[in-house]
Amino acid sequence: MRRFNSFPASQADVVDIGFKKLALHQLSYSGLGVKSGGPLTDIGSRWSPHYICKKIESIHRKFSSVSVHGNACSSLDFDHLILDDNGLLYLDPPYYKQGASLYKYAFSANDHERLASLLYERTAPWLLSYDDCPEIRSLYAWAKIKSIPVNYSITGSVGRSELLISSSR
Repeated sequence: MRRFNSFPASQADVVDIGFKKLALHQLSYSGLGVKSGGPLTDIGSRWSPHYICKKIESIHRKFSSVSVHGNACSSLDFDHLILDDNGLLYLDPPYYKQGASLYKYAFSANDHERLASLLYERTAPWLLSYDDCPEIRSLYAWAKIKSIPVNYSITGSVGRSELLISSSR
């Protein structure tokens, strides 16, 4: 992971970086490429070229009009997708509390606020998952919030909760 993060995007081939990130994501236990808890199964169960190709094609169709600038994106980059009222929208933004330690490009407090504001304007249903913290509960006080227990480790221990937040409309 350190080696991956050490390459400035402007100096490397975008396709090569994309493939390396895909492999890192698919083959690491957590999917974040950070602290791996170890494999639960053999590597073949996490690397299926056929499935990966189908997934990439599907994502490409949905996001072909999205552009990322400066190797970072914030909620404002997706305003046209969020405000498009065609169907249910599911979002899993970076954690509020530990986002900076888990993601190379975490959201700032302002990004989290902008996302909440965009979702407040959306008329179609949406569902959001977040870390459970007072700041997020405050940002989405106007929405439906449900706390759910989650397993964060390979041992399956439950000790934390996350929030499922949905539109109240």
